[in-house]
Amino acid sequence: MKIATKRITPTIAKEMLTMSRGNRALRQTKINQFVRAMRSGNWAMTGDAIRFDRNGTLIDGHHRLEAIVKAKTVIDTLVISGLSPDVIAKLDTGTARSAGDMLSFVDSQPNRNERAAAVRAIESLKTGRTGGATTLSNDEVYDRLQVIPERFDLLLTHAIQARRVCPTAPLVAVLFCGTHNPEYMEDASAFVDGLKTGENLCRGDARLALRTWLLANKVQKRTIRGEGRLAAIANAWNAYTENRSLNVIRWRARPVTLNGANGELYKAAS
Repeated sequence: MKIATKRITPTIAKEMLTMSRGNRALRQTKINQFVRAMRSGNWAMTGDAIRFDRNGTLIDGHHRLEAIVKAKTVIDTLVISGLSPDVIAKLDTGTARSAGDMLSFVDSQPNRNERAAAVRAIESLKTGRTGGATTLSNDEVYDRLQVIPERFDLLLTHAIQARRVCPTAPLVAVLFCGTHNPEYMEDASAFVDGLKTGENLCRGDARLALRTWLLANKVQKRTIRGEGRLAAIANAWNAYTENRSLNVIRWRARPVTLNGANGELYKAAS
């Protein structure tokens, strides 16, 4: 087995990719994450290696090499060659590090998993993409948290108090985008309080409609995807801030605008 540090150009990356046989399908979202990191200068040499077996077959590093080609950039990386062909069965069997895991090393703030999930939900709300399509890497989550306005943590702390009723991440996403106009901060506080306790809420109150819908889903063990939860909370938020009666939650169509967003990017899902 040989280990060396090599400078990989797009041309070299293309050549290495021709040495691959029968590897897993590539995930474009992962390639795009790597491309953004490389182009922005955030790519770091972490010790992860491009790996070849003793027959010269590329067995690990496909996403990184594809990203080098797409980004048209040059990186330095470890290259390991001469491995047993059987080692491919042992690759990628460990538990992937989540954004919350990453933040535990670099961020002293509490509720790290909730903070990371909320940042990704905000990205989904602003772009209209959900799930893996948000494409935010752990590094990008960290970068956003370094510049996110102070109201984010205030809203997160408040939203966590209602987590027995409402998922924290989508609630924070709606409240964060909906309080771009600071005049809506009091509405955000009252919105969460109503969801949390349900006290003194009358029929037609959007908070009661949302609370009832969320609890019914729990009892019936109905799975609502992230897109549906965001849409339900956003529609309830709009009705509440407009003082408009709402008895039935619409969760299959996200509103095109969000009250309090003050022109922040906010798109309906395509």
